[in-house]
Amino acid sequence: MRNPERFWDRIAKNYDKHSDKKRESLLATIEKIKRQLNPEARVLDFACGAGVIGASIAAGHPETEVTLLDNSALALEASEKTLLANHLSATIVASDGLAELEGSFDLIVSNPPIHAGVRTDSRLG
Repeated sequence: MRNPERFWDRIAKNYDKHSDKKRESLLATIEKIKRQLNPEARVLDFACGAGVIGASIAAGHPETEVTLLDNSALALEASEKTLLANHLSATIVASDGLAELEGSFDLIVSNPPIHAGVRTDSRLG
């Protein structure tokens, strides 16, 4: 490789383009969900990561019961900080899958792939 800096610059530009398209698509989907959501719905953000999707829904519908679920303590800590920083509330659940949940949900949202440390898992289920 003659000039590794130029190679990584090209990779970064392509990553940013892909990342921007994914972000735009995700934001459009969240806005559509918020417009169509029954305000009294129960919403689960499955494998919530930093809790941004659930927090966005909670911000748009304060009366909606939002639950953020992840099996990562780091992700749950980030979710709590996301909620606090935005003056929002939601239930935070530590669970590997759905085992720790009770009741049913009107909507389950997720933004795969799922990350487990440095490993990425594209499978759900």
